[in-house]
Amino acid sequence: MFSLSGKMALVTGASRGIGKGIALSLAKAGAAVAVNYHSNKEEAEKVVTEILQLGVKSFLVQADVSNKSDVVRMMEEVKSQFGQLNILVNNAGVVAMGPVEKVGEDEWNKVLNTNLKGQFLCIQEAVKMMST
Repeated sequence: MFSLSGKMALVTGASRGIGKGIALSLAKAGAAVAVNYHSNKEEAEKVVTEILQLGVKSFLVQADVSNKSDVVRMMEEVKSQFGQLNILVNNAGVVAMGPVEKVGEDEWNKVLNTNLKGQFLCIQEAVKMMST
């Protein structure tokens, strides 16, 4: 496996599923990993514990990626904890469940705001930190 030793990563939506797998893979390669979650703090804490057991830095950061002020705060926490950011994994996402004719506008807006706007906001803030 290649080495990411000395690299600092942020994985959004890292409390379970693919995000958890990515966070653990980055840590196994030596990267320090900030574990973002929106609402499942208990599961996110377990991911941080697993990463710390691998001997690399990790911390928990709560943020709703569809909310600009949350994203700005999240990036400030990453900078405070790690000093820099080398890797951003925009993993956070939600889906609308059920038949399309039953998906309400509010539910669809949540999908768009998380899956599209959230990606944009995270990239926008990460680039500021990565380019300094």
